[in-house]
Amino acid sequence: MVDNKHRRKPRRTPKKEAHGRNTSLSNFVNPEEDYASEKKSYESGAIDFADGSVFCPKCGRQDEVIERGVRKTKFRGDIQRYGCKRCRIRFLNEPFAHTWFPDWVYERVLEDAVNGLKDSQIAKNVNSEAIRRKENVKISSKTVINIKERAVEILWEFELRAPRKEKAAVWQIDDTPQPYSKKNEIDQKTRNDSADSKKEEWRFAWITNVLEEDDRYCLAQVTSEDRIATNSESAIRLALLRAKYGPQLVKCDGYKGHVKGVKAVLKHVEVDSRTKKEDYGHINRIERYHQTIRSLALKKRRHFRSIQSLNITAELVRLYYNFMRPHKSLNGMPPAKKAGIEYPYHEGLTWLELIRFAFVFLRKQRNSI
Repeated sequence: MVDNKHRRKPRRTPKKEAHGRNTSLSNFVNPEEDYASEKKSYESGAIDFADGSVFCPKCGRQDEVIERGVRKTKFRGDIQRYGCKRCRIRFLNEPFAHTWFPDWVYERVLEDAVNGLKDSQIAKNVNSEAIRRKENVKISSKTVINIKERAVEILWEFELRAPRKEKAAVWQIDDTPQPYSKKNEIDQKTRNDSADSKKEEWRFAWITNVLEEDDRYCLAQVTSEDRIATNSESAIRLALLRAKYGPQLVKCDGYKGHVKGVKAVLKHVEVDSRTKKEDYGHINRIERYHQTIRSLALKKRRHFRSIQSLNITAELVRLYYNFMRPHKSLNGMPPAKKAGIEYPYHEGLTWLELIRFAFVFLRKQRNSI
């Protein structure tokens, strides 16, 4: 007779957990009952992924992606959620995954930012537009900054990874000043007693640009508080990183800092430095670029509150000039299209179309990294 005390107890099957925050990873990735029909429909090819543009953000694969429910949002309704059977993650196929607003909000914010409006003015315009549309949308200046930073982040990485077909033998480098505010460095005691402590001291920042002469593509843009040779060196290094090739000749004005910065990186490249008295049209292409960005957000009398705000706006203007603004001397094409960067350009290209293309391109590229 077997003693019941020493008999092994049968293993209890674990209870099925609800799909939520406490759901285990095994239940989510390898479901048995709830998602059997979904898995079967995926294997049979019944799920349509909108022209095959859904890729895993971790591995970059498309054949392992399945639909994984929806996410309810306040302003955009239900957003489709996806999952990767290989990486065991859930993700959203949206570039602005942390700010759920209608598409027109992002478009209005980026357009107004390029046209030179301040963050507070952009927020007021969006809120007024929401009232006219009878939509319950309200944003702040901080939300405007977040949208601009996210757009610059996606397009900046797209520039680094996108292949180029054309190469320019001649580059031009130059800098331009831009006013910004810097608070007076006063002690705390003096600041409380001084009547002028609330005033701000306006100073000038220097924006150093590197431009390809043939296709007018602006390769690099570096913002600094001082005008030193290190700015030119940093701009050349960033231009080499994006262009993936080196020039044969670099043109600049008579500023010695440009010559020193270029020679520090490109030791065997010829540098042609001439002042405006020697040759007024020596670097006319980059001077024309400065004139163009001055007509947009980088106005001479516009004062930025910080270097960070100036840098974000300057990058946004540079991306608009490269990818969206048609150029008459390039037969109506933007510089990026002339440089051989493949992206779906057409007349009236919007910011969201460009950002979503770059977003899908970057996720697809992760499979080859």
